[in-house]
Amino acid sequence: YKALIHPHKKVHDAAMSIVPHIESEAAMLAHKEEIVEQFQTMESASAEVFNLLDSMLRDTLHQRTVIR
Repeated sequence: YKALIHPHKKVHDAAMSIVPHIESEAAMLAHKEEIVEQFQTMESASAEVFNLLDSMLRDTLHQRTVIR
């Protein structure tokens, strides 16, 4: 579970960093590159979170089949 902490935080931090830049059209246009970069960060970190969750699920299922 500890491995999830950093990538999960990256998703939320990237999302929160975008909030001030989407309050108006002018702000979005002025910060469009940063917004795109933060969405890419969120996408990458989110993929890492789901890969870790998949791995945890596989490990759990494997342990259950070994125990039986």
